[in-house]
Amino acid sequence: MKHQRAFTLVELIIATAIFSFVLIPSLVAIYSTASKHMFQNYRQNQMHNTLLVSMKAIQNALAGATRVDSPAINTNSDRLAFAENVDSVTGCYPIDSNSPVYWHYFCISGTRFYYHRSNPIGGGGGCPQGGAFGNPYPSCGASTPVRMELANDWTLPTLSVQFTRRSGMFDPDIGLVVTEPDLVEIRLGVNWQPTGGYRATARPVVTTLVSKVRVNLSCTRLNCQ
Repeated sequence: MKHQRAFTLVELIIATAIFSFVLIPSLVAIYSTASKHMFQNYRQNQMHNTLLVSMKAIQNALAGATRVDSPAINTNSDRLAFAENVDSVTGCYPIDSNSPVYWHYFCISGTRFYYHRSNPIGGGGGCPQGGAFGNPYPSCGASTPVRMELANDWTLPTLSVQFTRRSGMFDPDIGLVVTEPDLVEIRLGVNWQPTGGYRATARPVVTTLVSKVRVNLSCTRLNCQ
């Protein structure tokens, strides 16, 4: 019978060490890549979800609007100002004496997005002959607004906010210009560029949400504006 020489303990230890030196860097590389993707997806999802929450807040507030002060027709603005239970043409209020009068103000200041809402609108004697609506909108960020900017542990991203109203849009299906003063287009965007230590591990995050909301412009005249 022929006996075959087995591995010695020293040889096994050396072989295990060599295998470990080859395997460990591969495992580290796999873990590092997986971590980068996980945190990148986390950043993208957080920013997208924050924009979505802001968009829903704007849509819900606009659902009760009867007058839009900003943006004006055929203009773009980073400020959205509107009121509830206020006539869109004469400015008289309240249209309905049984309902409160509110004003809403969405605005951006630097990297922060604010939402002001209140109803301290005095005076007025009811429509159509009541007192005219003034300008109650405060300086952006003043008093106690709701901050709607992204909350995170890294450098704040660049926010882009644009509200648009148009007097009319050409509809190719009917070949006519359709008047849409009651349509507000909302465009919210975020652009985050990695800085500092994030440059080696993160990629830019750019996302935009667009929505159009039709408001119920109420007026005591034939033409709502």
